[in-house]
Amino acid sequence: MRSNEYFVVLKKIFNFFYLNRIELFCLLFILAAITRIVFIKMFGGFSVFSCSDTSAYVMRAESLLSGKIVSFSTFGYTCYLAIIFKIFGCQNLFAVHLVNIFISSLTVLTVFFAGKEFYNKNVGILAAFICIFHVRLLLWTGYILTETPFALFLSLAVLYFFKFSNAKQPRDLLFSFIFLFLTGLMRDVGFLLFIPAGAWVLFLYSKQRLIKILLVLLPTAFLFSVPWVITNKLSPAYVASVPWQNGTIDVEILKGLLWNESGRGESNDLLLSKVAQYEKNPHEYAKLMLRKLKSYWRIFIPEASCKHRIINSFFFIPFYLLTALGLVFCRPVCRKTSLLVAFILVFTLASMIGIVDFDLRYRLPADLLMIFLSAYGGVILFEKLKNKYVK
Repeated sequence: MRSNEYFVVLKKIFNFFYLNRIELFCLLFILAAITRIVFIKMFGGFSVFSCSDTSAYVMRAESLLSGKIVSFSTFGYTCYLAIIFKIFGCQNLFAVHLVNIFISSLTVLTVFFAGKEFYNKNVGILAAFICIFHVRLLLWTGYILTETPFALFLSLAVLYFFKFSNAKQPRDLLFSFIFLFLTGLMRDVGFLLFIPAGAWVLFLYSKQRLIKILLVLLPTAFLFSVPWVITNKLSPAYVASVPWQNGTIDVEILKGLLWNESGRGESNDLLLSKVAQYEKNPHEYAKLMLRKLKSYWRIFIPEASCKHRIINSFFFIPFYLLTALGLVFCRPVCRKTSLLVAFILVFTLASMIGIVDFDLRYRLPADLLMIFLSAYGGVILFEKLKNKYVK
């Protein structure tokens, strides 16, 4: 078979899936599921339940099944595990992996619909394929952590925000905030998204230029005041009120004071001296935040092997370049882009204040949101090249 015949066959296959909605959904879901199964088989995840945050989540789920609520933090994920344990038995690793694969594959379909609402069907398809092969989305599917259901509910919230931006239907706004609430139940940082989401909705509805300017200027002013607010108000208050002396620090702001370049907190014994240090010198805390910013956006961890660095660079360098291109040409979708950027800034700021984990999993929500910008950038690039070279 000649090369042009191969091209004709591939074009027919592409057109078949492109034009047939159900077949396209099945292809995306099955491809996502197979990719995740293979990745988990090759690279695993937590093969036991006694690993870091996982043991705490499992303990909370088992306590909930026995009728006790240990903590309301990440309560949605506690319920998620409790339901799995109720159906398949406690600490059933295979069942959690299976449900994670299903949820992560649903996320791919949600990303397709959200990408379609963001610009067009081509963006939806490219966004779905980026989501299928996204290195970190693949990796964390194999772990007993909040990332997988958090990504699903976040993508659903974004989908309905995009639908609201396009059609201005109140039901879409209602669904978007419901899914945003569920996102917060999975991980507390999700509740912070209500602030930019509310400001974004007001910006869309407001007809007065002054109000729109204030909606931009007030968050900017708050951003510059964060180091002073943290060091002079919140940290001293938390130290005085939180029983951290027992060896466990539950407040993310205090954890953030003990952060070092590896992402792990220093000794709790240093907490009082750190609070005093930053209270006297807020500019040093601002420098600490900038160091966390650098750590948050790194492509790979300093301890990464050469193979790991190559794989991540191969995926993320084009990913970021297309994201930048999407931002440059975002004028046709500027309203929806502003929401994505606001959400990304919230996740970034939260990690600059709290802990930036050495495994980079806290950047996964930002990566998920950038998929839409990257897919949009890829489609715009293709259209420009096609108009230039194809007559």
